[in-house]
Amino acid sequence: MKLLKFYNCGSVACGMLGVRKLGFACCVVFLSYCGAFIRVPVVPLYASKLGAGVFEVGAIVFGFMIAAGALSVPMGIVSDLIGRRRPVLVGLAMNSACSLLLAASHTPLQLLASYTAGGVGVASFSPSLSSYVSDVSGNRVGRAFGFYLASLQIGMAAGSALGGVLAELLGLRRTLASSGLVIAAALVLAYFTLLERPRVPVEKPKLSPSKLMKPSIIGAWGSTLAMSSSIGLLLPFLPLYARELGASRVAIGAIFSAQSVANSLGRIPAGYASDSVGGRPVAVAGMLGVAAAMVATSLASSLEALAAAVALAGLSAGVFSTAANSILSEEAPQDLRGASISGFNAFLYLGYALSSLVGGVAVERLGYPLSFRAAGFLAALAAVALIVSCMVPHRSLED
Repeated sequence: MKLLKFYNCGSVACGMLGVRKLGFACCVVFLSYCGAFIRVPVVPLYASKLGAGVFEVGAIVFGFMIAAGALSVPMGIVSDLIGRRRPVLVGLAMNSACSLLLAASHTPLQLLASYTAGGVGVASFSPSLSSYVSDVSGNRVGRAFGFYLASLQIGMAAGSALGGVLAELLGLRRTLASSGLVIAAALVLAYFTLLERPRVPVEKPKLSPSKLMKPSIIGAWGSTLAMSSSIGLLLPFLPLYARELGASRVAIGAIFSAQSVANSLGRIPAGYASDSVGGRPVAVAGMLGVAAAMVATSLASSLEALAAAVALAGLSAGVFSTAANSILSEEAPQDLRGASISGFNAFLYLGYALSSLVGGVAVERLGYPLSFRAAGFLAALAAVALIVSCMVPHRSLED
């Protein structure tokens, strides 16, 4: 009886410790993405001011995304080997420096180099902190990612709105410098709160196809690529499209903020749903929403309609991303969890990179509305593929 009581007390203590670690991680990710998204409505406008055309604006964003995507999996493996804390700190330091370098840039080429450095920082920070959350979540992975990713999206919302306001008050260059200071605050918080690293394997993980190349993991990675390739068209080109509809800098920041707020609202319910019914049906619902939102964006003729469509895109992307992270965390072996989750980040940013580069060509040749509809069609195809995958019997790791 005493042994049972001791076990129950120990379980409660471990659970409280996990909640505390998750809380710190949520605060760190909120500050870091708030700082990073101060840049989002500013960089395209700043690049345009420095003489960049539509294609060059897309190329600048492409540099950031391709660096973040290409290095996410290697950095996820590094976090499996040495722990999560050091990659998080290094990534935050690089991302803070990125904002300061952007503020000091005077040509589109300098913007490209500075933003690419920020992509390297995100590749180090984001997969490692996501893997940390998975490590401390226990058997409630979906819910943990729901709260963590909701904090991330609230940070995006706050950053986007703050970026638009600061751009009006301080100008574009000083706003970029302010972004670096906010990310530096996240770095300080991470340094003092992410002290205890989760236990990591002593031996190097073996990246065998039987462990990582599972249909469920590959499917989650592929659908993430399709989702980000579709919705990623909004990141570099929405500020320019909204400006054509008469939006001010503040309004552009508010539209991005609406997207992030809606994204955060979908995260926690999606996490609970993923724990209850599984991640794949929830991911399908999110992908269908992304498809509808991109078509609605192409049909928007007023700022109010555009804001509503973009908010739907954010809500749907949040539902999908939470479900995808839940799938990758539960399907991967514990010693390769960082590599599995980092695949989400890799394909997310690679999709953003593709949409930035290819989207620049598409927008110049087809215009904004038709390009957005094509992105919606891509998401619809991915949703069909997910529906088919849901019909395939689920196989667990033990199988």
